[in-house]
Amino acid sequence: MVLRRSFRTANTMNRLSCFLLVIGLCVGLSNAYEKNSVHFKNSLGRNNILKINCLSNNDNLGFHFLRPGETYEFSFHDSVFKTEFFCDLWQGPNFKFHAGFTGYEGGGLI
Repeated sequence: MVLRRSFRTANTMNRLSCFLLVIGLCVGLSNAYEKNSVHFKNSLGRNNILKINCLSNNDNLGFHFLRPGETYEFSFHDSVFKTEFFCDLWQGPNFKFHAGFTGYEGGGLI
């Protein structure tokens, strides 16, 4: 009789552990479906156009030209692996002033 109770308790504990593991994975993976966003706003002086180009390993978002006060944004999901967007900004006469930087870096699921 004692052996049967131990077996039942162990079986119930295994089921409970599996259930908790599945719930934990679901909660952890639910964050993977949230969208990320990168925003730009041209706050330069009058008549200063801001030129923007962002790209990742999978996408080149093309060139965007913002007049003062205009905004540009893009949204995306993290990939399973590392997600990175590199952005370049130009401004000034003939867009001679340039800055490049990592616009977003996310760890992904793995």
